[in-house]
Amino acid sequence: MKESELIGTLLGLPQIRVTQYRMVGTTRIEISIESTAEVAVCPTCGKVSEQVLRQDEAQAIRDLRMWNRKCLLRYRPQRYRCQQCQDSFTEQVVWRNAGRSYTQRYEQWIAGRVRREPISHIAQAEGISEETVQGIFERMAKKN
Repeated sequence: MKESELIGTLLGLPQIRVTQYRMVGTTRIEISIESTAEVAVCPTCGKVSEQVLRQDEAQAIRDLRMWNRKCLLRYRPQRYRCQQCQDSFTEQVVWRNAGRSYTQRYEQWIAGRVRREPISHIAQAEGISEETVQGIFERMAKKN
């Protein structure tokens, strides 16, 4: 098994492929991923589309720690064109809420920590703002 396949298996995110990774010092790992989805559902008309136009700009998405390092996913979502209504749209993935710069599991982990630790401590340990921690907690609390 190639290293990139092993890292993809360890990530455990559906419909992705690891294209490369790099260790950044002793504190961070950056993993470039791409979608393996062959179709997407148009948010306008609900029809399945197979026509990939291009990959959108790379996005940095925070994920759970890997090997005690902060993990940053570099992801370029696919942009599709709907054959039915001709709208173009960006694919939505099951492991991330649209518009968020965190995986769902990272948000769940942060929300769980808020129940046990002060928000200021979590923010400092994770290198994110207290407002971000509070926002994640509030969004996750509304879901439950």
